[in-house]
Amino acid sequence: MTDKYNLKIPLDLVDFFQNYLNEHKELGFTFVSKFLLHILQNEAKKLMERMHEKKEEKRITLPSGTYSKEDIEKLFSEG
Repeated sequence: MTDKYNLKIPLDLVDFFQNYLNEHKELGFTFVSKFLLHILQNEAKKLMERMHEKKEEKRITLPSGTYSKEDIEKLFSEG
């Protein structure tokens, strides 16, 4: 799970987040990419919690393979 994915987002959105980070240094983020990764990880955690509440399968199958809950949770801490 060390592979990376490149995501293209509009420059206006990058500028928006960069301005936000510049104004909110207390968040501790310098790079927009790290901040967006943080946001995506938090959203993934919320989805996992909802899946758990619904007692849904704790494995997810992607084109790259099938991953356990533990594999998915590793994504939350990678940066």
